[in-house]
Amino acid sequence: SFLLLPAPTNRDTLHKYLDVPTNTQYVFYEAPGIDSVFKSRIPTRKASDELTPFQYLFANIRPQSNPMYEVKADKHILFKRGRHEVLSRIVIPAGYEVVFEPGVELDFTGTTFFLSQSPITINGTEEAPVIFRSLQRKARGFTVLQSPKKSVLQHAIFEGFNTLDIDGWRLTGAVTFYESDVDIRHCFFKGNVCEDGLNVVRSKVEIYNSKVFDTFSDGIDLDFCEGRIEGSYFEETGNDGLDVSGSQIYVDDCFFERCGDKGISVGEKSSVEEGKVRIQDAV
Repeated sequence: SFLLLPAPTNRDTLHKYLDVPTNTQYVFYEAPGIDSVFKSRIPTRKASDELTPFQYLFANIRPQSNPMYEVKADKHILFKRGRHEVLSRIVIPAGYEVVFEPGVELDFTGTTFFLSQSPITINGTEEAPVIFRSLQRKARGFTVLQSPKKSVLQHAIFEGFNTLDIDGWRLTGAVTFYESDVDIRHCFFKGNVCEDGLNVVRSKVEIYNSKVFDTFSDGIDLDFCEGRIEGSYFEETGNDGLDVSGSQIYVDDCFFERCGDKGISVGEKSSVEEGKVRIQDAV
């Protein structure tokens, strides 16, 4: 049997089925432009009936109004101004619009976390920022996965987070946007204790007038992204200030100070165009 597979786009997961005799042991395949034939063994074990961590977290989730947020009839979820203690994980499936009023403060206890497949709008102001903090430095991140619309973050502070780590499903970012476009303005990422203060993957990203500091490893890690970073400050990152892989990024009016490794690390077929950039006391 023969099957030609089209190249998937960044946001597609490709599933195709091919009927073969029951005693078939290998699948052989070629890539256009490469004069080689590859093979992979066909596993004989039965697929597991258990849910993956991703499936488990989003199974039968239906957000309900509570003192922290209101679920409106139009499927908007509004987080209310004031300080709230997060005692259990917040999981929001696709199909909603999530909005944070100015002055929202969420204190994440223990290993709680925020996980959403819906776009996020944070309407903080200079006088009333939106604050996400983990005083115990154990919370498992603020994560947006495969949102169909762009998220917008203004005047938000993310402090003291670790990363999502559930039954072997482990991310790297204290704040993560995966296949979810995001616009970040006047935001702070500080005191985070995992590999990346902010990790954006396969997304369009714009970051303006923001600050990343006192981060365990990389400040910002962009993987397979397009976008720009302007007017931003990176200080006291345990590793690189900015780590770019497989991305096209414009960086201007940015200052990197006391980075544990490089100010800007560019690798894996990346293109970084620099305007005014200052790097001081990088290793």
